[in-house]
Formats: sequence, C-alpha cells, structure tokens
Amino acid sequence: MHSLSLHHHWCKSYHEAGMHSLSLHHHWCKSYHEAGIVCIIDCTEIFIERPLNLLARAQTFSNYKKHNMVKLLIGITPTGCISFVSKAWGGRVSNSELTRSSGIFSKLCPGGVIKADRGFCLQEDLGLLQCELIVLVAPCWCPQKI
Repeated sequence: MHSLSLHHHWCKSYHEAGMHSLSLHHHWCKSYHEAGIVCIIDCTEIFIERPLNLLARAQTFSNYKKHNMVKLLIGITPTGCISFVSKAWGGRVSNSELTRSSGIFSKLCPGGVIKADRGFCLQEDLGLLQCELIVLVAPCWCPQKI
C-alpha cells in the first residue's frame, strides 16, 4: 500500500469513528506536550552520484543502503515545524554519531525529551544533559528489518 493511500485509509477510519484530523492533531500535540517531548529526530539520506575522488567515494558510501549518499539530521517539534537541520555528512556515518556531532545537544534544556527511532543509541549522552530519549517502536503495518 502506498503511503498516500495508507494515509487516506487511516484518516478515513478516524473520520468514520467520528474523529476529525484537527482534533486528532490536537490530541497528539497535547500528549507530546504532556510527555515533555521537545523534538523528534531522524536522519534523512540523499542519494548522490558516485564521486570520482576515492576518499569522497569512501566517505559517502553506505554499506547499509549500498549507495553513495549524504546524510542529514532533521529535528521537528511536536507540532510539525522543522526546528533543526544539521550539516550534510557522508552516508557512512551512523545516526548516533551524526547526532552527537551535529550540535543539536547544545540546543536542549535539562528535562527535555527527544523521540527517535531504534537506530539512535543516545541514552547515555542525553542522560549527561539531564534529558531523556524515547525510542519509537515501528507500527504494526511497517515491515521490520532484522
């Protein structure tokens, strides 16, 4: 199922149940605010042409995706506003290392809560800042990679 049709199906189910997307959005924002969540982070990859320079080729090649790419860390607020975009890194860097080096930690206040997927191992880093990491669990309709 394509993401657009999945979104349509999901929203249709909520409308049939009497929930409107605006009230659903309000419910999510309220629950995120109550949990103290200040930012939701994830990395995005942009495929690039294979560089001629061997060093650049090695730095941008991702063994996971089997392609050359650049990677960025994106942070959004619970209301959906983009609040942080890192500098681009080579595709070889891990999500955790990119996050540590991105500068996003300097933007956090003690008590802040960050949401991220299971590829981010930052509990100790955030604990030192008196912040917390909540690891997202993939929904049942998303295939799990083992």
